[in-house]
Parts: sequence; C-alpha cells; structure tokens
Amino acid sequence: MVKHEKRGRLGFKTSRDVSRIAREFIIEVLEFTTKNCMKHFQYTNRYTFFEGELPFHSVMCPAVSKVADSFIMEYPIKRKKNEKELIGRLDYYAHYRDIDILLELKLNTFNTYGKSSTRTEEDLQIAITQLKEISKSHINEIALNERKILIALVAIVFQDTMYDKDLETKDYIKNYLNLKSLNGNYQNLLRGSGISKRTLNKINFLGRWDLPINMLKQSKKRNIKTPVIYPQVVFIGNISEI
Repeated sequence: MVKHEKRGRLGFKTSRDVSRIAREFIIEVLEFTTKNCMKHFQYTNRYTFFEGELPFHSVMCPAVSKVADSFIMEYPIKRKKNEKELIGRLDYYAHYRDIDILLELKLNTFNTYGKSSTRTEEDLQIAITQLKEISKSHINEIALNERKILIALVAIVFQDTMYDKDLETKDYIKNYLNLKSLNGNYQNLLRGSGISKRTLNKINFLGRWDLPINMLKQSKKRNIKTPVIYPQVVFIGNISEI
C-alpha cells in the first residue's frame, strides 16, 4: 500500500496468473484515474463517481489515453451468443507495448454499514461474459498484435455516514479505514459486499484507494436523506489472455 498525504493510500495486488505487462497497464491506468478524480474534486468539490458509471469514464478515459499507445472507446465488436452473432460495443480497445487490450468497466456503490446497494457480483460476471462472448474470429480480424489481454474491471465505491466532528479527528479516520495489509482486508471488504466464494475465485486483480482526508466531505445523494461520505474505492478484476 503506497501512502501519500495528498493522494491518500493506493495499493494493488495481483495473482500469479496475471502477466507482468497486464499488471503494469492496469495499475498505471488506475493511478492516473485517481489523480484525475482528485483534480476534478479540487476544482469542483464534487466526486466523479458520485453520479455513476458513465461520468467515471471522464477520468478513466484520459488515464487510458496517457498510458496506451493508442485506444478507442465504445469500439464496435461482434459477439456470439446462443450461436447467434450480435453487434455490440467494447468500453475500451487499447494497444499497449505490442499487445491488444480489451477492457470492460462497471461501477457500483456499497454501503459499508451493512447494506449492499448494488450488484457487485453480477456486474463482474457480466463484464467477464461480455468479453468472452466477443467472437474470436472477429478479434483476430481486428487485432494488431498476436497477444490479446481481456480485463473485466469493477470499481466499487464505498459509502457511509460520517459527521463533521468525526472528520476533524485524524485518528478516527485511520481507525475507520482499518488500514491493514492488502490480503485480509480485501477479503473482508469483498465478503462484506456480498460476493460469493465462487466469484472471489475469479478475481485475480485487486486495488484499493483510501481517499485523502481533504476529500472526505458530506454529500447528499439523490434519494438519500442522511449525508454520506465516500472513504474508499475498491477495484476488482478478472484478467485473462487469449
């Protein structure tokens, strides 16, 4: 876990089956993504992930652009489903160091006080399925490189209630975030968000961003009367190569 006063804490963990080049790509993209989130907050005092998945692309897209040699969003692709060929879209199709990278992104929110407000597990499976359904012949037709990497990524935004008096105490923040090693803490976070053991086994990439204290502010979200804060964003992913 990398600690930085202005950036908060940012850490990543990957399984051994994830290639070094895939790991470098996604980590660098997410590092720039969090920087873009902070820059947006600095000027607007608002979170880019506040309104959901589509606005989050506003900070993810420049990050991919900075890291990849070239890329395109919403790339038209052919999917095979039940022996039928369907036309769909791919969130990101990038070229990086002589490798083609196909990436699907999902974003949802989880209430840390015990109630899941989204379908984290389902989102990850949808992203994995969307990538696997892309016709292999179509991939070979459009690919510029022999190696192709598939990345199914879900950003889980943790939200909770916290009041101004608590935000003034740094020790409270430290205890609240429960800053331990990546291993056990990730497992607790993911189990708490309703992810089954079967899905946990599919996750070979984990990232966690503990937001800096200056970004922890009360926000009122639609349909939620009590002000909430967003202390953490956890990234889970399934990375494979074809």
